[in-house]
Amino acid sequence: MKKTITYLDDAMEKLGLENDNQIATWLGVTRASVCHWRKGKSILDDYSCLKIADVLGIDPMEIITAANIEREKKEQKRKVWEEFSRRRGWAAVLFIFVISNSYEIAREYFTCSENIHYAKLLRRRRRAFALA
Repeated sequence: MKKTITYLDDAMEKLGLENDNQIATWLGVTRASVCHWRKGKSILDDYSCLKIADVLGIDPMEIITAANIEREKKEQKRKVWEEFSRRRGWAAVLFIFVISNSYEIAREYFTCSENIHYAKLLRRRRRAFALA
């Protein structure tokens, strides 16, 4: 998993910012805060994670999870965040797989002319039973 500072640097590059003072102004924090993040004395807050994710066009939970893994001092709690990160990754892959396959199956089914004729036949039969 990427470190939060890597995300910060990526955002600086994308925004065309050249120094920590500029990124601090953009995030609405002090230059000292950015300096502390770089030295590992503190970790990005959730608001900064959200802004960085927005500019990078990624899921904010990716950066927030990374920040919580770095921030957590207890090994047991850190492992929970790491597991959450892994599960999120697999859930996203599974979701994309299911959606993409469902779309293909539905598209094939509904574009087939035989299925359209079958649906019309079913409607006619339902009407015939309703009238009887």
